[in-house]
Amino acid sequence: MSRNVQNLHVPFRGGVDLITPATSLDPGAALLAINYECPIEGGYRSVAGYLALGSVPGQGPILGVAVWKGEPYAIRQINPGSTANLYRWTGASTWVEAGTELPVGRYEFAIGNLFATAASEALYMVCPNGKPFEWDGTTFAQLTGAQSGASYIRVHKNHLFLGFEAGSLQHSALGDPTDWTTDSGAGEIGAQDQISGLALAPGGVLVMFGRDSIQALYGSSSEDWELRSLSANTGARAYTVAEMRQPIFINERGVTNLEATEVFGDFIQSDLTRQVQPLFSNDYRPVCACVSKERSQYMVWDDTGRGLRVTISGNQVLGVTTTEFPHVPTTCAVGETIGGDEVAVFGDAAGNVFRLDQGTSFNGAAIESTLVTAFNHCGSPTARKRFRRVFLESVGADSVDLTVLPSFDYDDWQIARHFRSAETLAAGGRWGFSDWDGFVWDGPYQSETPISISGTAVNINLSFHHSSAVNAPHTIRGYTLHYTPRRLRRG
Repeated sequence: MSRNVQNLHVPFRGGVDLITPATSLDPGAALLAINYECPIEGGYRSVAGYLALGSVPGQGPILGVAVWKGEPYAIRQINPGSTANLYRWTGASTWVEAGTELPVGRYEFAIGNLFATAASEALYMVCPNGKPFEWDGTTFAQLTGAQSGASYIRVHKNHLFLGFEAGSLQHSALGDPTDWTTDSGAGEIGAQDQISGLALAPGGVLVMFGRDSIQALYGSSSEDWELRSLSANTGARAYTVAEMRQPIFINERGVTNLEATEVFGDFIQSDLTRQVQPLFSNDYRPVCACVSKERSQYMVWDDTGRGLRVTISGNQVLGVTTTEFPHVPTTCAVGETIGGDEVAVFGDAAGNVFRLDQGTSFNGAAIESTLVTAFNHCGSPTARKRFRRVFLESVGADSVDLTVLPSFDYDDWQIARHFRSAETLAAGGRWGFSDWDGFVWDGPYQSETPISISGTAVNINLSFHHSSAVNAPHTIRGYTLHYTPRRLRRG
């Protein structure tokens, strides 16, 4: 009998797929992946934790967050019925007041330099209930010459641009964010649609997203602005626009980006998340989005707290997974330290700001990770097999206890299922290539954990669950399946 045992290697890849027929689905894809992500190098990696940066002074939710020069900033209302303040995180467990007397509302930020010198970079912010503000690290000032009511803000071609939901795009004079007079070159461009976001695109183009349209602004000043239509029947949902290699956003079909074509200045839309399109139903309400360049991921959260992580390499989507945090993000931002390290933060409705990718827990709460793989028929959808053993391939800085549940014949209840416990080994490293404290000296480069299986069916899938507040993230790279072919299924 042992001579008939077959083995099949299955690399994990592709992320969640909810639309491909079961018999055609890559067995390395996932039916469910909660608090896992798709790293560039392949497999499924459990997400890292996050830590609170302390409660921001004031009342109510965080109105906006930003990261500038490596330091997190947050805006929160002082008292009910009052104005809001801008605070800067000092890194010493305290938030320091940076600006006062801000109107209360949801804030969007922009970082830019209108004077073409490094020392002139500033942080700009705006909400629909007032005028924009500027913070240069020393002075906080309201831009009194600008019109009130903008929801979106960007620095482009040495102008400060403001987007108004009513459909107006306004810009300051060249090189002067305080000058909004037409005699100096400031101006207004009609969008003919409700504006839902602004983004910078390759080639020196400002993209203006509407509820049902996408337009691109070419040129360098009011002397030669040219507004071109990229789409007249689809747009972007508010607060989902982010800047990756190309602008990325959510429309009615899911996550989409704008790809620059070979013809300079032209763009086409590319749907990125067709495989999880059912997640974007009519009641899907995204609230904030940002991009991690370090992980090459677009991250977006909805009003229930469910997050999506879309990993992209070049123009290829490597996979989509989901996250579930005990703290619900309402606003988020990503920036870099002076040394180039990424800093990602989010704020919640309780007035807290958290830094992502910190620690091994969700601010003290255990990280619950669940992965359910696609069903694997081993190339024979109607042939029965006796499944015997799985060798699980994993890597991680810590040994990890996983609960494993094999299921058979598309979860047929008539076939008994049996939980298995698997302890993966901490992974070793490669001298000169691995982080000093990121591996164990006597650990294997990759852990191969055997798991006994008992079941006869035409297909099998595996569910993994892990819960810990102390384990470092682990990666499940795939498995090798041992099975014995049996007869064809009878009708």
